Amino acid sequence: MEDIRYYEVPFACFDVIAVWDENQCIWQATDNGLAVASWLTAYDQWPSNWNSIIRDCGVHCCQEEFHAFGKRADEVARRLMITLLYLNQVRTLNQAAVFHESGV
Repeated sequence: MEDIRYYEVPFACFDVIAVWDENQCIWQATDNGLAVASWLTAYDQWPSNWNSIIRDCGVHCCQEEFHAFGKRADEVARRLMITLLYLNQVRTLNQAAVFHESGV
């Protein structure tokens, strides 16, 4: 039987699921592409270094889905949530700066 844990993030546009990978004996957390799907319209306001930001946090993005891996479900889910919330904050600040610079 597959071990799955759900982590709701009610104030964000995504939730996180952690799944035990029996073959690799490791937990994998994912947002199932929800974060990218909700941010697509603002992709041009993502920080240019977003790949290095997530990599520094131990998170990967593959086919528009974010992933974190580790030995404990709570740890990988927390790392993924913190990274996505941070990335969203930076993205939001970039949007505000563009809005302000345009004089609107």
